Amino acid sequence: MSHIFVSYRRDDSNWATDRLIAKLRDRFGHEAVFHDVDDIEPGLDFRSVLENRLTTCSILVAVIGEQWVNSKDRLGKRRLTNPDDWVRIEIESGLSKESVVVIPVVLRPAQMPSAEQVPASLSGLCYRQEVAIFPGSDFDIGFRRLSTAIDKVLRARGIELSDMSADAFGIMDSTKSNLLRNGVTIALGMVLVVVAVVVILSWNVETNSTGITQNKSLSADQQDLDRVIKRVVDNPISPEKKAEIEERHVPALGQPDYSNFEFRFDESIWSFREFHPELVSNELEYQSAMVRDRTLIVVKTGTVNQLRFQARTTGKDLIFSPKPGCPPSHIETDRSLVDTGIFRTQAKHLCIDVSEFEVNQEFAISFRTTYWDAPEEESPWFGAMSYPGCLKLKVISIGAGPNFFEKLQRKKCSSFESPLEDCNDGQWVISKDKGAFLWIMPSPEPHKIYMFFF
Repeated sequence: MSHIFVSYRRDDSNWATDRLIAKLRDRFGHEAVFHDVDDIEPGLDFRSVLENRLTTCSILVAVIGEQWVNSKDRLGKRRLTNPDDWVRIEIESGLSKESVVVIPVVLRPAQMPSAEQVPASLSGLCYRQEVAIFPGSDFDIGFRRLSTAIDKVLRARGIELSDMSADAFGIMDSTKSNLLRNGVTIALGMVLVVVAVVVILSWNVETNSTGITQNKSLSADQQDLDRVIKRVVDNPISPEKKAEIEERHVPALGQPDYSNFEFRFDESIWSFREFHPELVSNELEYQSAMVRDRTLIVVKTGTVNQLRFQARTTGKDLIFSPKPGCPPSHIETDRSLVDTGIFRTQAKHLCIDVSEFEVNQEFAISFRTTYWDAPEEESPWFGAMSYPGCLKLKVISIGAGPNFFEKLQRKKCSSFESPLEDCNDGQWVISKDKGAFLWIMPSPEPHKIYMFFF
């Protein structure tokens, strides 16, 4: 019996779906995963087969790529508006059944659609907590979260895992355990040889067709940077002038407390395409913007109800905009200036309601911050702070044009009051025209501030 039904558009998510399905079958067993109409025998009525599969399955995984909402048919009409669209039928059927848990899987850089973007019959999908799958070397981070969610549903329904998936949990019988123990010495020797070869190869440097120069071992991350550059150029990130959530004025903001959370993954995509500090004046507003799209995978480790993020800007305003799928949130501000040790700034907090999550539960947060009208400075900068438990800190930055990051300097410090140090940590990829870069820091030191002066 197929307990997991995967719904997707082939032209929208091909780069990830085959890999996702293969890993699901490795994890839960081949028969546990229903691929799509390719699993339907010729001559059968696919509507009846889909209805039967959806009636007997426990989970529907709805894979959403960048073109999922706006995918068009041969006549140029949006597929989702067609009542006979297979993807629409699959998700409508899943949402209509109380026995089926629908999990949206969003392939970054795609975002969860809003209820206004889909037919009314699919609006329920837009309010389901999403699982983000990232391209490149970060794919397994999202898949681990998805497989954990699926396993939780199956176990709650008394559905036994396959032998293969039991191994994935580290459960093995004594025979397998003995075989593994006896093979450790041989395997270790082989690993040392492989590591030596990888170290030698890792010194090789190549330049791809788009001019990204980097180590060959980072090819997956190079493709990630290429994708983001193309997306931002083709579909510019629009700065937002008003947040669509409540803003509360409070007497004092205080300090965020991250002690009850572990941040497993932290990705920021910065766009400076609308950054024009020379246009900033006292008379005009909203002339120059820095935009940051941020996605985090977080584990709640204590019995708390709120997680708050702070942001600061030398400019006139900053706008928080949570994205679809982000937990409930609001903004708090005391309209005061804060001394960072480098300059005085305005401050706001984005407060995330995490009361619905259990202790040790993993969840995702995705939001946009727009920094408005920062004046011209001798050494403008942006950055990222590492949090406890972070397995990977990732920054992708797209400049206003070629040579935007030509004079880029990387610094780090332990606090805004401590001295700045040169930062050569992490993996570094920069475009040939110096207009974009990608930086990855595996297992960063907690509470370290990484700064990029440009």
